[in-house]
Amino acid sequence: YVAAPIYVWKVNQHKSNGSDYERNLLLDSRYWFDPSPTPIFEVTYTYQAIALYSGGTSAVGLEGSLMAIIMHIVGQFRLISVRLKFIGSALLDETMAIKKFDPGAEIQDCVKHHERMLRIADEMNSLFGPIILGQLMLASVEICLNGY
Repeated sequence: YVAAPIYVWKVNQHKSNGSDYERNLLLDSRYWFDPSPTPIFEVTYTYQAIALYSGGTSAVGLEGSLMAIIMHIVGQFRLISVRLKFIGSALLDETMAIKKFDPGAEIQDCVKHHERMLRIADEMNSLFGPIILGQLMLASVEICLNGY
């Protein structure tokens, strides 16, 4: 996101159309003013570069945080699975033989953890579902408009 505007700027400076340099903005857009004069072109170019950088950074940041939350929830469910799988294996340990082992309490703790994680997963789904739907809709419109 940072290097692309600089690269496009340098490539556009070296394209020569007779005696005039052909300068293109980063985004093809329509303005109510003429962006080709020299101070206005640089301001418009900088504005577009900042908009592309901030838009790309926010999209990547949102997607990364969503993936981290989902991976954390999946990891918690895997931990519950491992705890349930190895409930009886603690009896083989010599230090556990001294203590009183209650498998019912272990299972009850796993069930409470599972219920907590289901509640968190439902809350995350209701919170991020509309955001993901909005991103999907905007990306679909963007792809259609770019193809047109």
